[in-house]
Order: sequence, then C-alpha cells, then structure tokens
Amino acid sequence: MPEWKAMDMLRQAHQVGLEKMHSMEAAIEGLKRDPADAAIAQLRQLLAFFNGELRHHFLHEEEALFPALSRAIGPMGPVAVMIEEHKSMGRAVDALEEALVDLEYGSTQSTKEAQQISSHILWALRSHIKKEDEMLFPLAEAHLGERDRQEVTCRMETTTAAPRAIISSPV
Repeated sequence: MPEWKAMDMLRQAHQVGLEKMHSMEAAIEGLKRDPADAAIAQLRQLLAFFNGELRHHFLHEEEALFPALSRAIGPMGPVAVMIEEHKSMGRAVDALEEALVDLEYGSTQSTKEAQQISSHILWALRSHIKKEDEMLFPLAEAHLGERDRQEVTCRMETTTAAPRAIISSPV
C-alpha cells in the first residue's frame, strides 16, 4: 500500500512527545533543587504542550483513527485501552496544573506532589507511545484498507482542537 499521510503525522507527533519528555525529566530534577523556579517555568511550558499539541494529537486519534480501527477490530481491546489512557493522562495533566498553582503560591508539599505527578506523566506517556507505535499503529496498517486510510487522513485534516476537555471527555 502507498504511504499513509495520517500515520506519518501521528508517528511524527509521537517523536515530538518523546522529545518533550527530556524536558520533563530535567524539570523533575529541577524540582529537587531550591529554588525550583526554573523547573516550574519548564513545567508551565510542558503544560502548554500537553494542553495544546498533545490534546490535539489525542483528538486526531479519537476522532479519526480510533473509529475506523474500531470498525475493523472492534471497540474493545487496544482501542478501549488507548482511550482510557488518554483520559488518565488528561486527569494527570490537570492535577499537575493544580500542583503548580499551589507551588507558585508557596506550598512546600506541592513540590513533592508535582514531582510525583510529573514522573507519572513521564512514565504514562512513554508507555502509551510505545503501545501505539508497536501495537496499535501496526494493527491499523494491517486492518485498514485504502478507503479507511483516506477517511482517517481526511478526518485528521479537518479536525481542529476543541477546548481543554479533549483528553478527559468521553469518546
């Protein structure tokens, strides 16, 4: 089959996400130092990424790829797992945002909480990307024909980011 533009876009977004995880690691280490102002600023930048590009990427998957793949292999199993992971990451990002607000207002307890949440997001996103790259995307490539691939690409090209609730909204 010819190259699939939508899949290339999704894989490229994964590479960007993995690159951002290096910044997350540095921010987690930065939170251990006093003062942690640089780490807080770095986490704020990561929140902008999570609430922007990452949520948009999840929307592409949920509105374009997952429906087509669900028709081919069923809605349970890998697709349901990925949707639940999107929701879980959304909750973690929201929790990180709350911890950062508390931290900015001087809560020392929030430093440890921000470290723990950031570490969770780091682990969860890496694990999620690995599952999609190694299992879900190959399933899509194996089970979606040219017509489905065109539909996925078209839906991705016309899908725009919605308000913040993308990750935690039901699909």
